[in-house]
Amino acid sequence: MTKPSSPWGARLLMTGLLLFMMPGVQAATQFVPPNGLPLDTPLGPDRNADGSAAISFRTMGRDIAKNATDLTNLRETAVTKEALASALTPYLTGNSADARYATPSSVTAAVKVETDRATSAEQSQARDLANLRDAAVTGEALTASLAPYLTGTSADARYATPASVTAAVKAETDRATSAEQTKLDKADAAAAYLPFAGGDTTGPVNGLSVYRNLFGSSASGASVILTSDNTGVLTGANCFVIPTGGVTRMDVTVVGISSNGTDAVLQTFSGLAARNIGSAAMLARAGNDTTYPAFGSSQAWSVVLGVDAPTRCVSLTGKGAGTGSWKWRASIRYETLVP
Repeated sequence: MTKPSSPWGARLLMTGLLLFMMPGVQAATQFVPPNGLPLDTPLGPDRNADGSAAISFRTMGRDIAKNATDLTNLRETAVTKEALASALTPYLTGNSADARYATPSSVTAAVKVETDRATSAEQSQARDLANLRDAAVTGEALTASLAPYLTGTSADARYATPASVTAAVKAETDRATSAEQTKLDKADAAAAYLPFAGGDTTGPVNGLSVYRNLFGSSASGASVILTSDNTGVLTGANCFVIPTGGVTRMDVTVVGISSNGTDAVLQTFSGLAARNIGSAAMLARAGNDTTYPAFGSSQAWSVVLGVDAPTRCVSLTGKGAGTGSWKWRASIRYETLVP
């Protein structure tokens, strides 16, 4: 359809539109030309290519019906101002959104601030970590430093704990207590263990006795007299005094040990007879001296047996050799016989 070019055709079109806008016409289902004119009556001089009228009552009625349908559809789908305002209530305007939310520029600025702060913290931590590495001790260095030291477990395995010492002391105490409770007095020992020779005997325990409290200490190469108080000087109170009356048979044993932990010696004297007549003491030897082989490299050592005239004591003098200091001990097993 072409646009009408004559004023008359335009007036007819506007007349049809006004009729359509009227309530009665809007509700009509079909356009009826006025004055009984046919629907194909031309309205204006414009023609189609086939010679038919470009605008007629028929085309005008069809356009009016289409406009009515379009208006109906528009009314059904259109949004009123009030409905639009209500629908837009939950939404923010540009200004309110800018006031409530961060803009890209503010986000960029905030991110930059945090990025700079994180970078500064990382650099500070990197310096601290480098300093820590310089001052720290490696596992290998710590292990090497602690190697000379003992742990609690290794120390317990090497040394006695207070509990083990207490247990050991208690065991020895119990053993000593048991020995003390079961010991024999001199009379019982003489009757049970010491043999008697023929004839009557006299003495401290009325029989065979042992004098075992002679001690001495000396340097290597030096001599010392063995006494019961370890003084090295015979006084008559720190030695074995030969009993008066009768004849005393003796066997002597002397042992010496060096502090070097290697050298040790043993000497015995058997078949000795001694007599004390009050004014003098005498000693006779049957020649049954036994010098046992020495332990270690004690070299030239000696034990001299004799009688000290002023005290009438049996005199034992030890002399060590080699290295280290020497400790001596002697015992005398004797029996005094009277007719």
